[in-house]
Amino acid sequence: MNKKAIELIKADCELVTSGKKHLQLAPLQNQNILITGGTGFLGTWITELVSSLNKNFDFKTKLTLIARDTESFSKKAPHIAKE
Repeated sequence: MNKKAIELIKADCELVTSGKKHLQLAPLQNQNILITGGTGFLGTWITELVSSLNKNFDFKTKLTLIARDTESFSKKAPHIAKE
């Protein structure tokens, strides 16, 4: 996945959580979520969404990602990998 795709995912997540839309995601607050295929498109999108919720709305949601190639994920989305 290229940098442009990551930027589109980030913009999409911000749109999904804009205004009071994030309140619909309140059941995710303080939860632990396991994601398999964490470096694929859906895994990246979900991770970006949860990261946005944690940063902007203090959701305190924890993610555990399972992936074959964590190094490529770190290169693809370093802003998420460091979290």
